[in-house]
Amino acid sequence: MKRLVLGLSAAIILAGCSTQTTVRYTLTFNVTDSNVQDSLAFASQRVAERRLEHLNEQIISDTIDTSKKPFTLSITVPDKGAADELTKELTAPFSLQVMAQTGTGETADIMVQGQGSFRKTGITEKDLTGVVSHKDADGKGEVALLLTPDGQAKMQDLFKQTVGRNIGIFVREGGSKDYQLVSKLHVQTTVAPDNIVISNIPSSDLADVFADDMNVGLHVTFTPVP
Repeated sequence: MKRLVLGLSAAIILAGCSTQTTVRYTLTFNVTDSNVQDSLAFASQRVAERRLEHLNEQIISDTIDTSKKPFTLSITVPDKGAADELTKELTAPFSLQVMAQTGTGETADIMVQGQGSFRKTGITEKDLTGVVSHKDADGKGEVALLLTPDGQAKMQDLFKQTVGRNIGIFVREGGSKDYQLVSKLHVQTTVAPDNIVISNIPSSDLADVFADDMNVGLHVTFTPVP
């Protein structure tokens, strides 16, 4: 009987292992610089790993192949359900909105508890070229959202309209239907900076994570390989 029980247990374990699923994605970029593409490919791998962690799913293994085009990312997870959830997250459209705190007579597009109401300004992810992160003199993290020339012009107009109020950076990703406020900036002058800087991030590691998520969302498309 002991041998039979041990054999049955082994069979159950093997059956469980057989549910592991490997999903592969081709990575498509909207930038042409090969060095930038290489950087984005590895950022995509890190983003996928963090998405699985956020989903409380185990990652068995993952590899990125940049030896030929298109680049491919292969990820093995415990079961098909985890693979489907990851695919849903990675293939969901990325959207960013710069919104302004509403003034008298203005209609709000979103309400944030404890932060007030905001309206869309027309400044979106299309007005960004990328995000860079670094550590400041105090060891905290900082990121800069790099604006296109058109985005800089829009931001200049926005600053003139919102002196004394706040503007918010809102992001929608990972299949979410709702925008999340990721940063709020107080407008103190009519002269807008060339780029949007978010400072006082608790650590440079968090700033790096934010830059990864933003850059991958802006520039990378994940396409599942059948």
